[in-house]
Amino acid sequence: MVMAQQMRPGQLTAFPATPVAAQNDIGTLLTDIMPLIMIMMVFMMLTPL
Repeated sequence: MVMAQQMRPGQLTAFPATPVAAQNDIGTLLTDIMPLIMIMMVFMMLTPL
């Protein structure tokens, strides 16, 4: 959550520069997807049990 909050101001300041804004969007996507990947890994580990 803290990482996402830190990235949001970066996006606001980087909107005028399209390439930088795209990089920030990719970073936010990765930070948002990482928890989902961790949850999926946990479920995969629990399913055989």
